[in-house]
Amino acid sequence: MYALNGPHHEIYKDMPFKSFSAYSSTKAGIHGLTLWLAGYWAERGCTVNTIAPGAVFNGHSDEFQNRVSKLIMAGRMAEPQEIADVMLFLCSEGAGYMTGQMVNVDGGFSGW
Repeated sequence: MYALNGPHHEIYKDMPFKSFSAYSSTKAGIHGLTLWLAGYWAERGCTVNTIAPGAVFNGHSDEFQNRVSKLIMAGRMAEPQEIADVMLFLCSEGAGYMTGQMVNVDGGFSGW
């Protein structure tokens, strides 16, 4: 969710983890690499896309879940399987005409 959106620093206050500048900038760089690779591999019939997941639950504290969920239209963090489902679609023939795309799977975070 931080590839194209700045972090809400206040949700990390007093948490055992932080959001560092390198985290956001590398995510943004992945999108640039996706575009480059999509163009490079196009003549070979390959597609290259990126999944931009939002907050994915991984044993986070209740306090952190509450803070981040308020920023998400869906009102909750994603389950890992929900990200995997999009990955499966991108690997399927149904995504054969998609390339160079960043697919936000963020429960609506980027829409606000």
